[in-house]
Amino acid sequence: MSKPDLKVELDPRLVSWAVKVRRELHRHPELAYHETRTAKTISRELSGMDIPHRAGVGKTGVVGLIMGNAGPVVALRADMDALPIEEKTGLAFCSEVDGLMHACGHDVNMAVVLGTAKHLVDSGLSKELKRGVKLIFQPAEESGAGAKVMVEEGVLEDPEVTAVLGCHLFPDLALGSVGYTPKTAYAGSDRISLTIEGKGGHAARPQDAIDPIVAGAYFVTQVQSVVSRSLDPRDAAVVTIGSFQSGTASNVIPETAELSGTLRTFSPEVRERAMKRIRELALSLEFGFGVSCRLDIIPGYPPCPTDPDLSNLLAEVSRELLGDDKVSEEPPSMGSEDFAYYSRIVPGAILRIGCKGSGPLHSPQFNPDERVIEIGIRIMVGALKRLLT
Repeated sequence: MSKPDLKVELDPRLVSWAVKVRRELHRHPELAYHETRTAKTISRELSGMDIPHRAGVGKTGVVGLIMGNAGPVVALRADMDALPIEEKTGLAFCSEVDGLMHACGHDVNMAVVLGTAKHLVDSGLSKELKRGVKLIFQPAEESGAGAKVMVEEGVLEDPEVTAVLGCHLFPDLALGSVGYTPKTAYAGSDRISLTIEGKGGHAARPQDAIDPIVAGAYFVTQVQSVVSRSLDPRDAAVVTIGSFQSGTASNVIPETAELSGTLRTFSPEVRERAMKRIRELALSLEFGFGVSCRLDIIPGYPPCPTDPDLSNLLAEVSRELLGDDKVSEEPPSMGSEDFAYYSRIVPGAILRIGCKGSGPLHSPQFNPDERVIEIGIRIMVGALKRLLT
């Protein structure tokens, strides 16, 4: 039997309300596990819809529940935290908190989930659902693994979550377009920390010192061979050293050098192979330069799997609502996402919503066109209609 045509018509007043809420959230950004005002705003809006909810889940998260018939539910997830960036957009609703900004679209994500919930309630669609919808407003996506904490506190239980959907703004795609990834959406990330200890001395007498800067520079160049020469060319990986701190004067060889960076991979096997090679290169510095090294590789977010059926459903819904030419299959991103802590347990999918022209993510100029909010709401409502009615 063919599926009925999918129609999602939003009340313009609902869209205006969602934009207004987004702007309020944008003006008051908060860092990971400090999203107290954000949580109060979300709780206020859920209360206004008569949606039962709990605050303080995962420290500062909020979980709402729109009940359909008894049984398992589908979850919608929105992240809440902002970034330590000074905003330079010049918007009338610019951040009012010095040094903090919603520069990754989490304010938009919250508005999309709130708007989806409001449409379900206001339109009466919530009464037609065969199963319920759990609304997960999660802290600490940027740092702190808020999803992991929420899972540990039972967010996927009572009632049981059988699928989870989310969205992420994506400046590589044009406004009005969306992308999906059918198997793996984001890479796993690990942090590399290397401390090199040498022997300080006068810059004019290097023979009397052991130079940690030279050893560190060697490591920076050689670690690039991990991907180019130690891994199968068909396996994607990234090793980047983003910080190199050493020395205080031009005529002094310092005692120590501290380097930090990131390793991004999609599979446990590639991760282990890369980590092994990084450790070997750090050890080689001791033999080659006479320094001593302490290497720490701190586990970060795991790779983020996506369920092919759910991803294809989001793509199908998007094609019906936006048009075939507005939907594309996108390659996995080397960025990381703690959505992985949900989608490793239950089927999950993240939709990438195009916002080209907004400026880069994580930049002081990031300014998405607010029409992305309506696009996100329509697709999430459509996906729930396909899944639950």
